[in-house]
Amino acid sequence: ISLHRKLGALSIALASLMVATGLLIVGVRMADALDTGNPFWSASGPAVFVTLVLFITFYVAALRMRQRSDWHKRLIIIASVGGMGAAMFRLSMVLFGPGSAMWLGLLGSNLFIVAGIVRDRICDKRVHPAWWIGLSTCVLLEAGALLLTPTPVGQALSHALAAIGRTF
Repeated sequence: ISLHRKLGALSIALASLMVATGLLIVGVRMADALDTGNPFWSASGPAVFVTLVLFITFYVAALRMRQRSDWHKRLIIIASVGGMGAAMFRLSMVLFGPGSAMWLGLLGSNLFIVAGIVRDRICDKRVHPAWWIGLSTCVLLEAGALLLTPTPVGQALSHALAAIGRTF
């Protein structure tokens, strides 16, 4: 437990760095996409940003729930899912090609949450509510971001992200 607590304290710095660099990268890429018309970032920048929001939201929730280990461990896994989108996107590109890679990349990482649901159902004979909260929130926000990107709301978010990127 002592090592876990020390690593947990260090994780705060790492998570902060991950969010800061992630926001910087999304901002720079969105600025580039708006200037050059890069189709990937034009279509997906806000959704990539949403994965950062999901990561930090569930990470902070996990920190706040340290005293309830059943919630803490599940929320940490859900937070990790937010950081897996890029890897799942690349894997989807290789396996299925560019046509479905965006949707599979973002939503495919949620299969880790589904695995947690299956594990709970088999081992505990019930599913912990953290999984349902995590899965519904992730799918709703990720799919919503992809669908909203071409709308005025999505474009406003794209321009706000680009403004962050242009400061560097």
